[in-house]
Amino acid sequence: MKVLYVDWSGDPGFKFRRASSRYLTVACITSLMPLSDILNSIRDRYGLGKQFYFHFADSSRFLKPRFFEELAQVNLRGIVLRVNKQRLTPEFRNMRGNELIGYFVSESIIRLPDGLIEKHVLLFDGSRKETSITRAVRIAVSAKLRSTDKPHLRQVAPRPAREEDGLQVADMLAGAAASEHLSDNVLLGCLQGKVHLFDYSEEKQNRPG
Repeated sequence: MKVLYVDWSGDPGFKFRRASSRYLTVACITSLMPLSDILNSIRDRYGLGKQFYFHFADSSRFLKPRFFEELAQVNLRGIVLRVNKQRLTPEFRNMRGNELIGYFVSESIIRLPDGLIEKHVLLFDGSRKETSITRAVRIAVSAKLRSTDKPHLRQVAPRPAREEDGLQVADMLAGAAASEHLSDNVLLGCLQGKVHLFDYSEEKQNRPG
């Protein structure tokens, strides 16, 4: 089964004085080899335990660079879309949270080559019972693929990241891009040529509606 792993970092809110994040980032990645192989290797090498869960916000300064250095050895492909929410217009600020996330997930997907979309299953981090966000992502992605003449996905579904190492990789990438610390941002440089970072530009043709 060909799988696209998607996760996001940051929140969809705009109350910046009340701790809403400046950035919303979406990572979308895939690999020709099982990502569990490299993550298990990292777990073994650093004595983390077989059930260790990689989550950027909880990772130490020691682990982060080593994770990305190891990941650079993998045949990984994908993109990270970084959105500065402070620069978004009222059109975006009036959207519901799940709708905003769905919109930017769709914006990340269409930046992938057609071969990484067609007949793939899109998995994103979430509970299997989260029907609201699942519906929002499915609707946004399907509409965007149709409007841009992109291939269709086989399925869009949530999975808890603890069950999917690919989602843990996506979390680490999204977290590095969303961080306001340069030392975190530069970690993505380890994946240069494999994972591309896009800063969202609110061009007229990209606006919702």
